[in-house]
Amino acid sequence: MNEPHFRTLTDSERNILAKLLSTDFEGRDAIKHQVDRCLVRAIDVNGSLEFSAQTGVRAQVKRRIPVEGQFVDVDGMQIHVLLHVFDQKIAELEFYKDDSSLIVRMPPAEKLEIILLP
Repeated sequence: MNEPHFRTLTDSERNILAKLLSTDFEGRDAIKHQVDRCLVRAIDVNGSLEFSAQTGVRAQVKRRIPVEGQFVDVDGMQIHVLLHVFDQKIAELEFYKDDSSLIVRMPPAEKLEIILLP
């Protein structure tokens, strides 16, 4: 099986990232810089993304998942959105549902509820 090639972010993906990064947390500005200079590729059927940051800027974060969010899918199940940072670089945007089913329809970014762990 051929792996998908890295590509630029779609508007929808960029909007979700912008919403996640609209909240203040340690390392956020560096992650914003990385997002502006990155390529991505889908890594699963739910649209989770692997990032290739095209910059040397490092994000000093306190935890591997510095911010996350949640939506409600049209079937009523919770969709979780986790932003992963590894080795001080944005690494993955993970989408999954509580019941492990496939996402039916990704809600618009403005419906995303942000979660910051202490």
